[in-house]
Amino acid sequence: MKKILFIILLVLTSLYTIGNIFVEENLAKYTVYYAQRMPHAKDKHPLPFLVLEELDFLEKPKDIGYSYDTYESPIIYSDKEYLQRFSGSIKYRSFDGNRYNFSSDTHKFTGVGTENGTFTEPSEKEFQSVNVDAVWRDIDSFLEPFIERQPKPKVNLQWLFNWRYEKRFN
Repeated sequence: MKKILFIILLVLTSLYTIGNIFVEENLAKYTVYYAQRMPHAKDKHPLPFLVLEELDFLEKPKDIGYSYDTYESPIIYSDKEYLQRFSGSIKYRSFDGNRYNFSSDTHKFTGVGTENGTFTEPSEKEFQSVNVDAVWRDIDSFLEPFIERQPKPKVNLQWLFNWRYEKRFN
């Protein structure tokens, strides 16, 4: 009797472990697909944040002229642009050389890069003159070739992805 219970427990534990690994891998590998279809607040932009968070697991196409580094702070970059994640923010350098900083928590614009490597304060003229919606559109167009080459999941776990990230992006 003890032997049968032990075998049942071992089988259930194995199934749970394998299932959990599959689910986590699926959610990470297909983050782009799920993030595009996830309901979110109008002022939130889940795709750039989630792409950088899960960059290790996403397919990284080489034929679009982008390079990727996931060592310390994940970054996607081309000759003229980059998008990089730090602990509390993401930074975007546009094709014209301007640098913008966004909070990872609130998704709010928090500064423009200056010549000496610092970021402006909200009270400064450069900060107030930025068209934040245009910057988000530039980020979206920068990520578009990368996003287009991401695969679709064979098993769709959109409901689980939404449940996991809904509070963060609403």
